Amino acid sequence: METDGGGWTVIQRRDGYSQQSNFFVSWLSYKRGFGDLTRDFWLGNEKIHTLTSQDEYRLHINLEDFNDQSRFVVYEWFFITNEQTKYTLNLGRYMPSSTGGDSLYYNRGMRFTTRDQDNDQSMSGQCAENYKSGWWHAGCTLANLNGLYLRGNDSTATGIFWNNWLGAKYSLKSCEIKVRPTSFNSEMLS
Repeated sequence: METDGGGWTVIQRRDGYSQQSNFFVSWLSYKRGFGDLTRDFWLGNEKIHTLTSQDEYRLHINLEDFNDQSRFVVYEWFFITNEQTKYTLNLGRYMPSSTGGDSLYYNRGMRFTTRDQDNDQSMSGQCAENYKSGWWHAGCTLANLNGLYLRGNDSTATGIFWNNWLGAKYSLKSCEIKVRPTSFNSEMLS
């Protein structure tokens, strides 16, 4: 991808312009990955773990609303653990150049949760069911990039949202999560 010199591997995409994949799926689906790599997809937790355990990776998230406004978020480093430890989310510091706000601070250290595997910390329900997504839910979340594809303002908070930008009841048009080694230098592509 061409963001910030290129070299990115996209691990998730929600594309408002194409046929949407269902992201309210099982643990096994999130483990293996699903969707169409040219449109909506989740690369797969096992692949993301394998990739991010090889080197130190930076995390970059692009967000876009239905008014064609966009924001981005960068974390200094990112990795997820293996399946035995439930693909726990590990994040470095939120980079101050980011424009979307830090909606993942609440999810640091959380285990991945799906509708059929409840690993969240909520005492009042199952977050994957409540938010209609597989995600690193705490109790529950301020970011839901695997939520239902809705269109803009919604009364439920089950859509694709980034709370620190437009709130939990605004479903985004598109988002993309990507990683690249922190040691990346754009001259490597020359």
